Amino acid sequence: VHGRFVLDSTTGAALRKMILAIAAPKHQASQGPLGERKPTAERMGRAFGELINRY
Repeated sequence: VHGRFVLDSTTGAALRKMILAIAAPKHQASQGPLGERKPTAERMGRAFGELINRY
């Protein structure tokens, strides 16, 4: 699924911070072996999905 949306700058910054934290290699390593490193866009998309599923 692809999409676009608009957020105010404060909410956008908070969302970006949460997604970056989930996509961080340190977080990913805590869940098992890292394997091959995925492209940034894919990591960010998976992190966004994890954020949605978690909350």
